[in-house]
Amino acid sequence: MTEQQKTRILDNGLVLLTESIPESEAASYVLRVPFGTVDDPADRQGLAGMIVEMIVRGAGEYNNQQLVYAFENFGIDASESVYQTHSSFGAAMLADRLNDSLALTADILFRPWFPEEELEPARQVLAQELAGLEDEPSRLLLLRLGKNFFPAPWGRPSYGNAEGLAAITLDDIVGAYKAGYTPNGALLSVAGKIDHDAVAETAERLFGGWTGPERVLPAETPPTALKEHIPFESAQTHIGLAWPSPTVDHEDFLPMRCALGALSGGMSCRLFDEVREKRGLCYSVSASYTGDRYHGGVMCYCGSGNETAQEALDVIVQQLGRLSREGITQTELDRCKIRLKSNLVMSQESTAVHAGQMAADYEYFGRVRTMDEILGRVDALRLETVNEKIAERPIGPLRLVTLGPKELEIDPALLG
Repeated sequence: MTEQQKTRILDNGLVLLTESIPESEAASYVLRVPFGTVDDPADRQGLAGMIVEMIVRGAGEYNNQQLVYAFENFGIDASESVYQTHSSFGAAMLADRLNDSLALTADILFRPWFPEEELEPARQVLAQELAGLEDEPSRLLLLRLGKNFFPAPWGRPSYGNAEGLAAITLDDIVGAYKAGYTPNGALLSVAGKIDHDAVAETAERLFGGWTGPERVLPAETPPTALKEHIPFESAQTHIGLAWPSPTVDHEDFLPMRCALGALSGGMSCRLFDEVREKRGLCYSVSASYTGDRYHGGVMCYCGSGNETAQEALDVIVQQLGRLSREGITQTELDRCKIRLKSNLVMSQESTAVHAGQMAADYEYFGRVRTMDEILGRVDALRLETVNEKIAERPIGPLRLVTLGPKELEIDPALLG
């Protein structure tokens, strides 16, 4: 942490992170509340999403439309999202409107109306997202892959399922809000042209009286589906593979991130080159890290024609095995390091990215890392160390989901 970054924990447990960026004229913040999709009851999946939909439909002195106008009249770009472990309320604005925006967010959090007449419109928003999966088979595939890979209740989408959405009542929403929207585990991250002490004073005034119980995460149930096929009449077959990977805070994360960078991340990477360019077996192939502080994994996706799908899957599996056996080359490591550093440096132009990065750092590491520290860890990566870690952590066991007219085959010994 630098002089520009400060951490303060309010008496009620709310963590306040601030970063002063004097050269910017903007400010951004993200407020994370510890209630996400993992907190949904099994028969009320979508509840966290419904709370977020309802909580912004009237609060404080504003009805639904007035609240939208209040943000827009101040030039505030506000957003809300639901994740596995938390719900997020973010905003970006000119720095002199920061207090106005924080006050509106406080209204949303502490004085929501939860108007009954908005219940069905809110439900329909999530139901439309759910129904839209039929038009996006790649999203449907990856959601099912996440469900089959992560232990329940992890891997759920924010819009739940049809049965859960239909069952949610207004009493469910209000009850879960009162029990789950707690400062214990909540985090407010603010970055931009700010004064640390002034932001702390505002946060104490607006959020200092917030109270609530300690959060208790639900018990986990291991997934059981190693391989699944979803029948779908289409000219394409969609392929999804998943395998474990270290969480971001683990010492092996960066070496394994370099292994992933050799597989996917650009046209020079192995999956794109071997599956698409050399053999023409697909129109899209990629692999990306997904996870949180509790679980980590890699999701690999390939979209192929029906007649080439089996060969595409076979080649992907071959490349995963090759990486595990041989590791990566110095050229691949150098390329990955440059890509990681470029992404880090270029992202620093946004105050919203600064606020989000501080929040993520605190969640994973319990502190905010400096840019020099992060870049130093990337620079310190050596080929021998990376390949040692790859050998210690060979890719697998795999989970497979396919979507299309015909089921594909894979060696059962690779699944687990």
